[in-house]
Amino acid sequence: MWASHCGHLRRMATGFAATVCTLTHMSAAASGVASHTMAEEEKAFFADIPIVMSATRLPQPLLESPVSTTVLTREMIEASGFNEIADLFRLVPGFQVAHATGGHFVVAYHGQEFTLASRLEVLVDGRSVYGNLLSSVQWNTLGIELEDIERIEVIRGPNAPVFGANAMVATINIITRQPYAEQGTWVDIAAGSLRTRDFLLRHAASLGALDYRISLGWEENDGFSVDPGQGPDFDDSQLGNVVFRGAWTPTLVDDFDIQFGLTTGEGATLHPEPEDESSNHDGDVKSHFQFLRWSRAASMEEEFYLQFYHNYTDQHDRVDYGPLSQLAGVSPLLIPFLTGGQPDQTIEAVYADGVSERYDLEFQHRKPVSDAMRIVWGSGVRMDRLRSKAHLNQDDFVDSVSARVFGNGEWKLSDKLSLHLGAMIEHNDSIGLFGSGRIAANYRLAPNQALRASLSSAQRSPSILEEHWDYLLRFKDGTPLNQVFLSPGDLEPEAIVAAELGYAYIAEGGGLQFDAKLFYERASDVISNYRDLDYPDPYFSDGAEIIINDDSFRISGLEGSIRWRPGASDLLSLQYSITKSRRVLSRGGENEPLRIDHDATPTSTCSLLYIHDFDHGLSTSLGYYYRSVLKWVGDGDRVPAHHRFDLRLAKSFSAGHKDGKIEFIAQNMGDDYQEYISEKSGRTTFETRYFVKLGFHY
Repeated sequence: MWASHCGHLRRMATGFAATVCTLTHMSAAASGVASHTMAEEEKAFFADIPIVMSATRLPQPLLESPVSTTVLTREMIEASGFNEIADLFRLVPGFQVAHATGGHFVVAYHGQEFTLASRLEVLVDGRSVYGNLLSSVQWNTLGIELEDIERIEVIRGPNAPVFGANAMVATINIITRQPYAEQGTWVDIAAGSLRTRDFLLRHAASLGALDYRISLGWEENDGFSVDPGQGPDFDDSQLGNVVFRGAWTPTLVDDFDIQFGLTTGEGATLHPEPEDESSNHDGDVKSHFQFLRWSRAASMEEEFYLQFYHNYTDQHDRVDYGPLSQLAGVSPLLIPFLTGGQPDQTIEAVYADGVSERYDLEFQHRKPVSDAMRIVWGSGVRMDRLRSKAHLNQDDFVDSVSARVFGNGEWKLSDKLSLHLGAMIEHNDSIGLFGSGRIAANYRLAPNQALRASLSSAQRSPSILEEHWDYLLRFKDGTPLNQVFLSPGDLEPEAIVAAELGYAYIAEGGGLQFDAKLFYERASDVISNYRDLDYPDPYFSDGAEIIINDDSFRISGLEGSIRWRPGASDLLSLQYSITKSRRVLSRGGENEPLRIDHDATPTSTCSLLYIHDFDHGLSTSLGYYYRSVLKWVGDGDRVPAHHRFDLRLAKSFSAGHKDGKIEFIAQNMGDDYQEYISEKSGRTTFETRYFVKLGFHY
């Protein structure tokens, strides 16, 4: 939506003269131990046993999942050569990733998202990292390090019946390594293009019944190479990070997961549009979280947990657009006469300015009902808070209290056929009672292949920002100058209905995995904005952006993946997506023409990762990424299709009592391309990049 902001300033000048679930304790431990003890010749047979938790909150073999699920393993994460967590989702079918600025990333499933994506639920060990300040996920303040991630489960489709309103289009569950799975001290450093300078110190050990890991990280880069007047002048990042995770097991059946983290520094701007050479842009962010979960395992099949977490973010991103007279194109002497006595002065725009908090308490109980049926159920209560004079036009916190009840069940009707039912009922202050549901079936054609079919209906409640947005440009004394965004309130929930028919095949030993799905998605009451040219601005008649939920979209297509291990030393992972989409954008009035967009979802995407391990600790990987033409909704532009090749070479070695690894990484070994902003609008050009990484384990 911030593209409207810059356009708003330009129009203002013209108008003057006339914008959860984690794996269980036991399975995680087994995964960690196996990854360190498995011999090379056994890899092909035992690799990546596909058990997932995020599809229903029940542990299930991938063949029995009722919806499309992608698992990014530790091996793939390391081999990708990516420096940022957001980049990993280039390896997931149907996902689009873009570096909107040097430190801000856009991650979307099937496109259709604004710069600040709000319909994608992202969890870290069961903790939602969705933020209220900008109604989105800030990927550089997740509070985890890339090296701490064990695996990522991605549910490709509506998953609100499992994780609630923000899981409207998809769910990402990032599962970090358990501290008891590895012990020792690690030092990692990286340097390269964009003047990247990263440092990470990790230490894992035990104190009696407590296993713990502490990670201390610092990352710094200069962002995109931007010419004056061709992009943001504040595109560099300097972020420090400290994360603690502890696993305390006082008894054989009780487990406490203790986590907290802090991220602070300058995270680059959120705004990718060109800025005047004389603009003064600055910003900072401070984010921290605390998480505690108590789990009690009555048996391998029955478990209860109670968890509480708190997220806090204080973020600022401001830019001076220069003197009002310069913006308006008039003499400074005329400003007092045109503004009722205000002197000529610098006008400040705000992209982020405020404090966001989330408090969440949840319990869950998983148990078998009979030999043929098992269920998981629970409830939770949440308080979201947002304080922002800039965005909400008030000084106090705006609170939103919500409650939820959820349940998912699996019923094995026969040895081959199983039925899955799931529902989430939610209530909040904004819209009252709403809910989501899913019915699905899974049929085993053979022990190693299955068909699945599902029908989902999901609703997403408007965020605090969407419901209360009231953003104005102001004079220095606080007097309103110009209305930019305004929400009338009383928004309706967004809704989506999705159907999929899928097929999965896993060869014995996991050496070959194949997954494909045909799908159809229809969303209505989608929240967006339109320009009301008749809005009574304080001084200018250039209108205002009004928040509404009158947009809609339809998407259908085919997507899937192939993973093949031809031998113990090779892995090939191919992801693809072919889609057809239609988005209807409301213009805000009965007599205004609708805008139809067919490129908000790319018609085709493809990614390929090939890994080969040589002898003597040498390994290499090659990544290929393709995306067809895409018109980003909101701040982004229509960007052309692009091809990208990445290469990684790594060598493991021993030096005394230390184990080490050195990596050489080249990203985009080809022509430069634009991911989010066109070359005409801004110089966020993705050039060839080179990095060197060095790590030691003591």
